[in-house]
Amino acid sequence: MAWTINATAISVEIRAGTNGWASLGFGGEMVGSIAQLGWCSDGVANIEEYLLADRATSGINLQEPSPLSDRFCQEEGGTTTIRYIRPLQTESLTISPDGDTNIIYALNGDDSISQHSQTNRGLARVNFATGDASTIDETDYVIAHSACMWVAFAGLMPIGALLARYGKMLPIKTPLWFYAHITVQTLAVIMMIPGFVLALKVDDDGERFEENHGRIGLALFILGGTQFLGGVLRPHKAAEGEFSLIRTIWELGHGPLGLAISIMAFINVFYGLELDDDSKEIWWTLHTAWVIIIGGLAIILEGVKTTLRLRKKPEKKSTQDDVEGQVPGDDRQQAPGRRREEEEKKMDTLGSGGGTTTLTRRGAGAGAAGGAA
Repeated sequence: MAWTINATAISVEIRAGTNGWASLGFGGEMVGSIAQLGWCSDGVANIEEYLLADRATSGINLQEPSPLSDRFCQEEGGTTTIRYIRPLQTESLTISPDGDTNIIYALNGDDSISQHSQTNRGLARVNFATGDASTIDETDYVIAHSACMWVAFAGLMPIGALLARYGKMLPIKTPLWFYAHITVQTLAVIMMIPGFVLALKVDDDGERFEENHGRIGLALFILGGTQFLGGVLRPHKAAEGEFSLIRTIWELGHGPLGLAISIMAFINVFYGLELDDDSKEIWWTLHTAWVIIIGGLAIILEGVKTTLRLRKKPEKKSTQDDVEGQVPGDDRQQAPGRRREEEEKKMDTLGSGGGTTTLTRRGAGAGAAGGAA
């Protein structure tokens, strides 16, 4: 950036490493700034002044009549140069020739107004009188927000849901799956809270919640918190043979809500990626691969769970068939209940002839043994 300034106007020249548009804005942040944006198209300088009312392109409002004059552009060797003159004072903006002025700058590869990436922008402090200029380091709240929310909702919560649904299949007595589920979901909430705070920092004006990504993100934050509290305050299981309506309602809601949160999170990540040009390749690929991995794992585990359930049913039926197919009178094959019934019948006949004969034979046997002794 280069400039010359006098008592009434400033001449600005911007050089940017792009074949698209370049812009310069006056203000500490994008929303609310007045910016000059331009590009070359067939040698024609398309340079205008805009009010940046929103981060979305729909919020970039052309200022008419234009205060700019002596517009010039050149595009050569991957560099775009735009130059113009602007009065220091207009109804929409007053530029101070003295002291420090915060400016924003951005560029993109399109010859039309379009959203720039997070890396193709910056903030600087300029003193037009002395010529001093320095960039201002910004905390990239967008990247920090994205990392926290992805780990919480797309990373940890789906894993926690898989542990809750399929962890019981582990051949161990200790409910390890339960403790793992609690740990993972707690970590997800710990990541979710700063992620939401960072979202508010990224969107100071609150207009982000008017877009799909913002609305779904807000819903996920509320549902995620509700799901976590539901797990902490879960009602105890009813005793064997008893019925608990509250526990039944909780079981019908907790699992499906966890599944819905995971699906919504996967979708909302794609909405978020659409907001940043830098994410159109590697991050789209990585997230898509993760969704396929989690979805494929869920399908495999569901198949295993269903197979195990079906195997248990034939075993029970086979056991019943074995009992029904026993040979009457065969005490070796009869179930304990059948054997007890037979013993009771024998006890009932102790006073009958058959019973006397049995006792007599045992007595005779004993007498014979005594005689022999």
